[in-house]
Amino acid sequence: MQEWHSVTANESPWWLSENDQQYARRRPSMARQVLGLLGLSFGAGAAALIALGGAAYVLFRIGGKEALLPAGIGVAAVVLTGGALALGLVYVNSLSCGSPYDQIPKSERLARQIQTRDRVLLRTEVEGPANATRTIVFAHGICNDMRAWHFQRAAIPADCRAVFYDARGHGRSGNGKLDNNVPGLRVLADDLATVIDKCAPTRELVLVGHSMGGMTIFALAAIRPDIFARVRGVLILDATPGPAKDAVWFGLSWIFRPVVWLIQKYAAAVARLSGLLPAFTLRILGMGPYLLAMRWLAVAGNDSVDLTARRLTARMVYESNPRRYASHIAGIFEHDERPHLRRLAPIPTTIIAGEKDRLVRPSSYDGWLHALPEARFVSVPDSGHMTMLVRADLVNRELELLVDRGRPAAIPADTAPAEQAPAALALPLPVSSAVRWMYRQIVSTP
Repeated sequence: MQEWHSVTANESPWWLSENDQQYARRRPSMARQVLGLLGLSFGAGAAALIALGGAAYVLFRIGGKEALLPAGIGVAAVVLTGGALALGLVYVNSLSCGSPYDQIPKSERLARQIQTRDRVLLRTEVEGPANATRTIVFAHGICNDMRAWHFQRAAIPADCRAVFYDARGHGRSGNGKLDNNVPGLRVLADDLATVIDKCAPTRELVLVGHSMGGMTIFALAAIRPDIFARVRGVLILDATPGPAKDAVWFGLSWIFRPVVWLIQKYAAAVARLSGLLPAFTLRILGMGPYLLAMRWLAVAGNDSVDLTARRLTARMVYESNPRRYASHIAGIFEHDERPHLRRLAPIPTTIIAGEKDRLVRPSSYDGWLHALPEARFVSVPDSGHMTMLVRADLVNRELELLVDRGRPAAIPADTAPAEQAPAALALPLPVSSAVRWMYRQIVSTP
């Protein structure tokens, strides 16, 4: 059993890798982030009170006491009207999404509890033939759980084994914050390595990761290159090798860059503090706020597939306690594993990106795909961040193609392989968004 222990002077940390200069400046501790948020909040509150007091003083000097009452009523009316409009928007959005929200219930399959280095128990489910020579391992995104791969479970090739697990602090796995001494998401990468070591210690591997799960795979290449000697394929969905602070944009224009900076800086602290509140305070308005947030960040469409995807995504977020994943947020914004992309270069790799993604900026892929010149890049024009739910057919097809690419050739020497038409919207090399748009116009022309 692996033990969590301090590092002695003669021992290198398990998370250390070559070319880690990008982590020379580490993220602050959670305590410092929380104190910074509280200081900012008190400062903003004090400034607001000073501004209101100044406005009241000016009104008093101009119109006397008689002018204060109408002004106070006006301010109260504006606040109440804004609150009513916000609640109405939440309510209307809930009605438009319909119900139920648990159309895809939690799996009741026999699960295995795997213990990590620091004794966190990860819920893991394994499917497929015991004698399979290849195992597909799925890693989900933040605030999700293994339900995110619901539509991929039915598409697992018959000769492959599949491993699904809930990341620490998610789903039905145990709680466990990320060690602040370990850079980026390498604690999650070590968890993934433990799952692989326990569930597929000798088999060939195909790794599939979405969002935080994709980032975890990039971090795995940094700390466990030995595992990649067995990897025969990698499928990354809506993720970045880093720097995440440049790629994550929340769908906001450059004009709101200071707002994005504030969100990135204090999102982990907000999650930590909100997780201290009683559970009912985060759910007092029901699913409405979560559906509205997921409409903006994850699934924007309105057809039946989009509504199902949005309901499931909102449900997973609704069931998550922010306190459990606060440290994950901090790790995401520190994440940067670009120096280790070269370890994926010889492996068949497919990158899938939703063009309407408001979490990972679609144009950010142009900055790092050159490091994987043989990778297959698939741009999905009608998808946001939850591509595996919204375009399950496309993701399943790309997974099947990826598995086939990693299989040994079984074509007789005297038989020429049949030509295959290129998949729509799939580009073999990294190109700009404009070129991708031109390519779509060409391939879609009858």
